[in-house]
Amino acid sequence: MISSGLFVIFGFLNFLTFTTGDTEISCQFGTDCILPCSFNTGDEVVIHWILKPGDIQVHSFYYNKDQLDRQNQRYKGRTSLDPEQFSRGNASLRLKDVGVQDEGRYQCYTSTVKGNKETYIQLQVYAPIQEVTIRKLDNNLTCSSDGIYPEPNLIWTIGSQYDPPEKPRISRTESELYSISSSIPYNLKAPHNAATCSISTTKDQKKATLTENAQRNSSFTEATVECQHLDALPDQIVWRFNHNDLILTQSRVKGLNPTAEWQKYVKEVSPQGDLTLKDLTSKQEGTYTCESSNAKETATASTPLRLVEDGVTSGIVIAVIAVIVIIATIAVAAFVYACKKKVLLFLLFSVSIIVCFLFMIGKHD
Repeated sequence: MISSGLFVIFGFLNFLTFTTGDTEISCQFGTDCILPCSFNTGDEVVIHWILKPGDIQVHSFYYNKDQLDRQNQRYKGRTSLDPEQFSRGNASLRLKDVGVQDEGRYQCYTSTVKGNKETYIQLQVYAPIQEVTIRKLDNNLTCSSDGIYPEPNLIWTIGSQYDPPEKPRISRTESELYSISSSIPYNLKAPHNAATCSISTTKDQKKATLTENAQRNSSFTEATVECQHLDALPDQIVWRFNHNDLILTQSRVKGLNPTAEWQKYVKEVSPQGDLTLKDLTSKQEGTYTCESSNAKETATASTPLRLVEDGVTSGIVIAVIAVIVIIATIAVAAFVYACKKKVLLFLLFSVSIIVCFLFMIGKHD
């Protein structure tokens, strides 16, 4: 009697279906994705993968072979199970070339002589932001990126967050990926000579910065032009002359690679991308542009370079220092004059400094 009762209870448990909570899985667009599913091993394995809602047939296995007669057309040739893993209780589904249309809630139903089980997988698809491009076109700055999923956001920063008069333009391709672009009036002036465009999704974020620096005066002997520094070290650096002529590339993998034309002028490139040139001629006067990038950001910085003789450079520095000394001395003399009424002392200080300055300028000329 007890044995009969146990048999009935065991038979009843065999018909119970155990259900697990949803497991969230993220897969990159265009890659192969594994939807995990486990079960208690046993004979007479039955596996059904179904997309909810609508009970769309994704993949079925029973009678020791795949049963794909009722498989939905969009999954044809894209799904597979590994029967060698069934003995380990593994009924995971491989889904090839994942697309946006594959998103959704999947049910993995498994059955053996030992019982049934339902597992639910919530599949989310993402397409990472590959590149953010920012360019100056006529009187506008334009920022754009494409091949993104889910829907992206775009933010401009010029000194502080800048709200453009028009919302970003968003469109979708046939594969349901997003493209986004935005244009703003060009207005890069000191102190806000840099514009940053940030594009983000719930999965990813990347930004691009465009900087236009003031003219830099350097000697023919040696000149250093700064690259826009990234938050982290760049993976790739490209220097150009007058926007078109390639000077060099530098990467973590391949190292420094200057062109044959510029090799004799390149002294070094810092890890952040700053370029030091040597033994220059007037032909190297112009605009230098640095393009640096890593996984999270890109930056483009342009700097006009003017080359001057070493003596001229020194004279400019001396003149600036002299002007600073004059202003400081006159200020001190004025203070003394105000406090002690010593007019003669004020005049002597002023005249002597002016004479000294004129002497220095005359000596330089």
